[in-house]
Amino acid sequence: MPMFTIVFSRIFLNETQTLPVYLSVVPIILGVCIATATETSFDLGGLISALVATMGFSCLNIFTKKSLKETGMHHLRMLHIITKITFLLFVPIWAFVDFRNILGDETVMKSENMTRSVVLLLMAGFSNFAMNVIAFTLIASITPVSYAVANATKRIVIIASSLFFLQNPVTTSNLCGMMVAVLGVLMYNKTKYDQTMAKRRESILPNVRSDSNLFRHNLHLSPLHRTHTELDVHNHFTILPSNGQFHNSPNLRHPY
Repeated sequence: MPMFTIVFSRIFLNETQTLPVYLSVVPIILGVCIATATETSFDLGGLISALVATMGFSCLNIFTKKSLKETGMHHLRMLHIITKITFLLFVPIWAFVDFRNILGDETVMKSENMTRSVVLLLMAGFSNFAMNVIAFTLIASITPVSYAVANATKRIVIIASSLFFLQNPVTTSNLCGMMVAVLGVLMYNKTKYDQTMAKRRESILPNVRSDSNLFRHNLHLSPLHRTHTELDVHNHFTILPSNGQFHNSPNLRHPY
């Protein structure tokens, strides 16, 4: 996903990344590929489908970020609108494909199985909705590339969870791939943190040119606002310390 997001961000959002960011994304992609391709249940068709789905998710994230910038809409408001549109679009498909199969399956229609299925569907729906709320909040707060890196981290957690809960056989290549991906995530986070701190230092400590000789700045003023030079001040004013008075010299020419 980071690879697709970087390419699409450059095309649609005109965003460019620094070289350290590109270098940190490489181990993430390689690690996920190694951990996925070395699984015993690997299937080429599933990999192609996953790549197409990942490309679609990358486009979704980028266009969501673009829409939030252009419309100024709150991200939860946009999620609410997208959810309603998605519901209207997919209910007919669900009724034609899944609901018809559910009614024709006697094992599902039993009371015990029906209750369990409804509970699982509600849990899945709530989890998916919570995931979308968190996703839209992150997209509104960070760049699409940062979200793609976080999503790659989620893939690592999914693989590790499948190894733990489903007792899938793990190989050395699986572990190496996950470690490489985790290293890439750490590199990316360190790179973005350094860039953020550098921007903060620039905003707090701006470059200011200081000059103690204030008479030099008279050159940048107009003739009407230009003050006398240092030599003119000594020539035009004579201070008499005897009585504390001063007199204008005859050479004084008022600028007005």
